[in-house]
Amino acid sequence: MEFVARRPLFRQLFTILHLAVLALFLAAPTFGADTRDTLWNIVSMCMDTGTADYCTTCIAPRAEAGCNRPCENTTQVWGESPQFVVIRDRKMCGCPEGFVHGLALPRNRVTGVEDPGRPEGI
Repeated sequence: MEFVARRPLFRQLFTILHLAVLALFLAAPTFGADTRDTLWNIVSMCMDTGTADYCTTCIAPRAEAGCNRPCENTTQVWGESPQFVVIRDRKMCGCPEGFVHGLALPRNRVTGVEDPGRPEGI
Protein backbone atom coordinates (compact mmCIF):
# COMPACT_ATOMS: atom_id res chain seq x y z
CA MET A 1 0.00 0.00 0.00
CA GLU A 2 2.82 2.37 0.85
CA PHE A 3 4.49 1.81 -2.54
CA VAL A 4 1.26 2.62 -4.38
CA ALA A 5 0.92 5.90 -2.51
CA ARG A 6 4.42 7.00 -3.58
CA ARG A 7 3.93 6.11 -7.21
CA PRO A 8 2.04 9.31 -8.21
CA LEU A 9 4.75 11.42 -6.55
CA PHE A 10 7.43 9.52 -8.47
CA ARG A 11 5.51 10.04 -11.70
CA GLN A 12 5.19 13.78 -11.03
CA LEU A 13 8.92 14.12 -10.30
CA PHE A 14 9.78 12.10 -13.40
CA THR A 15 7.51 14.29 -15.54
CA ILE A 16 9.03 17.50 -14.13
CA LEU A 17 12.54 16.19 -14.72
CA HIS A 18 11.63 15.09 -18.24
CA LEU A 19 10.18 18.52 -19.07
CA ALA A 20 13.24 20.29 -17.65
CA VAL A 21 15.61 18.20 -19.77
CA LEU A 22 13.44 18.73 -22.84
CA ALA A 23 13.46 22.50 -22.25
CA LEU A 24 17.26 22.49 -22.04
CA PHE A 25 17.58 20.59 -25.32
CA LEU A 26 15.16 22.94 -27.06
CA ALA A 27 16.91 26.04 -25.75
CA ALA A 28 20.48 24.87 -26.45
CA PRO A 29 20.48 25.41 -30.25
CA THR A 30 19.21 28.96 -29.76
CA PHE A 31 22.06 29.89 -27.42
CA GLY A 32 24.66 28.20 -29.61
CA ALA A 33 23.43 29.84 -32.81
CA ASP A 34 23.51 33.29 -31.28
CA THR A 35 27.04 33.04 -30.00
CA ARG A 36 28.43 31.20 -33.01
CA ASP A 37 27.12 33.79 -35.47
CA THR A 38 27.86 36.96 -33.50
CA LEU A 39 31.03 37.88 -35.40
CA TRP A 40 29.45 36.97 -38.74
CA ASN A 41 26.47 39.20 -37.91
CA ILE A 42 28.82 42.08 -37.13
CA VAL A 43 30.72 41.66 -40.42
CA SER A 44 27.63 41.16 -42.54
CA MET A 45 25.24 43.66 -40.91
CA CYS A 46 27.27 46.32 -39.10
CA MET A 47 29.85 47.63 -41.56
CA ASP A 48 27.52 49.91 -43.56
CA THR A 49 26.25 52.65 -41.24
CA GLY A 50 23.92 53.94 -43.97
CA THR A 51 21.48 51.03 -43.79
CA ALA A 52 17.94 51.73 -42.58
CA ASP A 53 17.52 51.53 -38.77
CA TYR A 54 21.25 50.85 -38.42
CA CYS A 55 21.41 51.45 -34.66
CA THR A 56 18.55 49.04 -33.96
CA THR A 57 19.33 46.27 -36.47
CA CYS A 58 23.06 46.01 -35.83
CA ILE A 59 24.02 44.03 -32.70
CA ALA A 60 27.28 45.99 -32.28
CA PRO A 61 27.20 49.23 -34.29
CA ARG A 62 30.37 51.00 -35.32
CA ALA A 63 31.67 53.25 -32.56
CA GLU A 64 31.66 56.30 -34.85
CA ALA A 65 27.98 55.81 -35.77
CA GLY A 66 26.83 57.53 -32.55
CA CYS A 67 24.35 54.82 -31.50
CA ASN A 68 24.99 55.52 -27.81
CA ARG A 69 26.10 52.02 -26.75
CA PRO A 70 28.73 50.96 -24.20
CA CYS A 71 32.16 49.92 -25.48
CA GLU A 72 31.36 46.17 -25.25
CA ASN A 73 28.40 46.63 -27.61
CA THR A 74 30.15 48.64 -30.31
CA THR A 75 32.53 47.77 -33.14
CA GLN A 76 35.66 49.82 -33.68
CA VAL A 77 36.92 49.16 -37.19
CA TRP A 78 40.70 49.37 -37.54
CA GLY A 79 40.88 48.44 -41.22
CA GLU A 80 38.80 47.22 -44.14
CA SER A 81 39.48 45.59 -47.47
CA PRO A 82 37.23 43.77 -49.94
CA GLN A 83 38.23 40.48 -48.28
CA PHE A 84 38.75 41.33 -44.59
CA VAL A 85 37.62 43.55 -41.74
CA VAL A 86 39.90 44.20 -38.76
CA ILE A 87 38.10 45.19 -35.57
CA ARG A 88 38.85 45.85 -31.92
CA ASP A 89 37.95 42.88 -29.75
CA ARG A 90 35.55 43.80 -26.98
CA LYS A 91 38.09 42.33 -24.54
CA MET A 92 39.86 45.69 -24.85
CA CYS A 93 36.96 47.54 -23.24
CA GLY A 94 37.88 48.57 -19.72
CA CYS A 95 41.49 47.41 -20.05
CA PRO A 96 44.49 49.63 -19.33
CA GLU A 97 45.91 51.80 -22.09
CA GLY A 98 48.38 49.86 -24.19
CA PHE A 99 46.41 46.59 -24.13
CA VAL A 100 45.61 45.71 -27.73
CA HIS A 101 43.46 42.82 -28.93
CA GLY A 102 41.91 42.72 -32.38
CA LEU A 103 40.29 40.33 -34.82
CA ALA A 104 40.77 39.96 -38.57
CA LEU A 105 37.56 38.57 -40.05
CA PRO A 106 36.76 37.50 -43.61
CA ARG A 107 33.91 39.33 -45.35
CA ASN A 108 32.52 36.13 -46.84
CA ARG A 109 31.23 33.27 -44.71
CA VAL A 110 33.88 30.58 -44.22
CA THR A 111 33.18 27.12 -42.80
CA GLY A 112 36.81 26.22 -42.06
CA VAL A 113 40.31 25.96 -43.47
CA GLU A 114 39.09 23.44 -46.04
CA ASP A 115 36.52 25.90 -47.44
CA PRO A 116 37.46 26.63 -51.09
CA GLY A 117 35.86 30.09 -50.78
CA ARG A 118 38.08 31.27 -47.94
CA PRO A 119 40.23 34.29 -48.72
CA GLU A 120 43.98 33.87 -49.11
CA GLY A 121 45.67 34.45 -45.77
CA ILE A 122 43.34 32.44 -43.56
